[in-house]
Amino acid sequence: MSEWQAIARTLRIGQSRKITCCGSGPSTYVSNSPSGIRIGPCFRCGYKEYEPHKERSAADIMASRRLPPPTKTASVPSRAVPLSDPSVPSYARLFMLKAGFTPEESYDEHSIVYDPEKDRVLVPIPDGYLSRRVASWDKGPKWIRYGGSNTTCVLYGRGGDTVVAVEDCLSGLKIAKAGYTALVILGTSLSDGAATRLADYKQVLVWTDGDAAGDKAHRHIRKRLGAFDKTVSRIRTDEDPKSIPLHEIRRTLDA
Repeated sequence: MSEWQAIARTLRIGQSRKITCCGSGPSTYVSNSPSGIRIGPCFRCGYKEYEPHKERSAADIMASRRLPPPTKTASVPSRAVPLSDPSVPSYARLFMLKAGFTPEESYDEHSIVYDPEKDRVLVPIPDGYLSRRVASWDKGPKWIRYGGSNTTCVLYGRGGDTVVAVEDCLSGLKIAKAGYTALVILGTSLSDGAATRLADYKQVLVWTDGDAAGDKAHRHIRKRLGAFDKTVSRIRTDEDPKSIPLHEIRRTLDA
């Protein structure tokens, strides 16, 4: 096996990496696609080569996708890299860009990274992290929590009288980026800890997904906060906040 083949086989499907082919510095890319691995063409000598994947058993494919079970506490794996790293596949960077965050901003401001082994984006939370699928061929759960068993909610933003309750961390970060305070309830049910945090605010806005699950979450939150004598208002959109432009978020919340 040549050196470029060995490197290419360490990459996840869809990844590429710049390597040295001729001369003293990197001059070409190796990549791993669903159909095979390839090198080149080299920018200097034009060398290129392609090798199709051998057939893999269903067990091999499932083993490569298998995720470890969640634990009470967890740290982001040391193998994870910033989204600006050249080895990160374009669809992972595009996922964050669609949510309104550049690869540099994702890492520098929010410590969001990419896990090359699991092919997922990792979002840190207290005592753990969330793993988010980004590849079209990943049929696993959309979000998986690792650690943070005592984390019932995550607060983004600074003070104020109004809080926006959202389902996921990226939506929470987007609300905070727009200049508001967001409480992420980490799903569609409201824990006792999250209910207590929401009750600290004069105005509670619930911005959950515009589907049956989101409607159910709103009813649940409204019922839970009834014990605190709080009025809960609903913002219902077809998309959740992370998929909505900042100016639209501001316009909606200001209204």
